[in-house]
Amino acid sequence: GSLKNPESTEFGVPYMLAQADVQIAKPFLGVSLTLNRDSASTIVVPSGGNVNGLISWANSLSIPINDARISIKLSGEALDESSVDATQGFYRSSDKTIVFDKSTMSGLGSIQPNNTGNGVFLFAVKPSSELASLRQPTITLSVSVSGKRIEGGRLPETIESTITKTIKVATELGVSG
Repeated sequence: GSLKNPESTEFGVPYMLAQADVQIAKPFLGVSLTLNRDSASTIVVPSGGNVNGLISWANSLSIPINDARISIKLSGEALDESSVDATQGFYRSSDKTIVFDKSTMSGLGSIQPNNTGNGVFLFAVKPSSELASLRQPTITLSVSVSGKRIEGGRLPETIESTITKTIKVATELGVSG
């Protein structure tokens, strides 16, 4: 509808009015990603610098989560693909994905109620000489976490969480006379 008058924030004729209670709950399998000890959704790193990642997960259910799998998809022209390394994880260079699962970390086979865990990885940003032709060099990390829960004898239900982080590469100012 239209406003009562141009300066007002109230509608002249409300077409519908409703109230609803909203309950916010923790995700079943919570995940957080910290890059260079910063948990912001976007961080800035210098060209040629290293990025240290810490992925943390937690089971907030009262039952175990089985066959947990964490995938971190790396994308962006600023990524130095040859530098990616995952402690207790596997880097699949074919699709630029770091994978943590029960084959690399036994604790992901069954995450007990209220249990937490961490995975560590690192990679480098290309040097400024390789980024000179790029307008806005970035790296994007898309994290997907999944697992199965079995409750009350029912069929296994897959649960998932996702987060995305962006790394912007700081530009270097060059002036010549």
